[in-house]
Amino acid sequence: MIDHLVWQVPNLREAMATFADLSGVEPKFDGEHPVKGFQVAVASLGSAFGYGCYICIDGPLDDPAPGTYGETLKGIERPRMRRFAVQTPDASHVQQVLADRGIATKIGSNTRRQADGALGEWDYIDFSPAGPRPWGPDMPYFKQWRTSVHPSAETPAGCVLEAFAVQHPDRAEVSDFFRAVKIDVPVVEGASAKILARFRGKKGIFMLPSD
Repeated sequence: MIDHLVWQVPNLREAMATFADLSGVEPKFDGEHPVKGFQVAVASLGSAFGYGCYICIDGPLDDPAPGTYGETLKGIERPRMRRFAVQTPDASHVQQVLADRGIATKIGSNTRRQADGALGEWDYIDFSPAGPRPWGPDMPYFKQWRTSVHPSAETPAGCVLEAFAVQHPDRAEVSDFFRAVKIDVPVVEGASAKILARFRGKKGIFMLPSD
């Protein structure tokens, strides 16, 4: 199941205003990752697919350290829809499916202190032993929450994820992998890897600006 989408932006406050203008929903500032040099705003995407999901708007801190994710965000020219995360009840199963395809991973743990002081905790599949991320940066991240309340229940509501698909030049291989780890997301053929998302907010259907 889709946990959240990530909209990467070079300026968080401007992107929050754009999201609010398109959707009619004010996203909530939700804290910083000082070590990684970025900050986050969030909004719920409802439960149109039968479970809660949300969107993260990732933007850089004012002065992110060299080599950090925040520095990457500061360097992009335009917002882009990149990354989506998938909830899994069994990270070790996903790890085994990847191992069967020759992709070495490990299971890591992470936390994030939210703006209200609450601590989010989760385990995730760490692809770093495999080198470059298999199938490109738009492919899913896998996380297993250790926090009892899902973030979608505590973020501003009013939007839903109406349609979602992944475009990829290796459609057959990516589709086979998605089936193996029970990701119910359509994969369409395309010249490049891309996330395709359509939303419905208080002002109707909208898509987020993306490169």
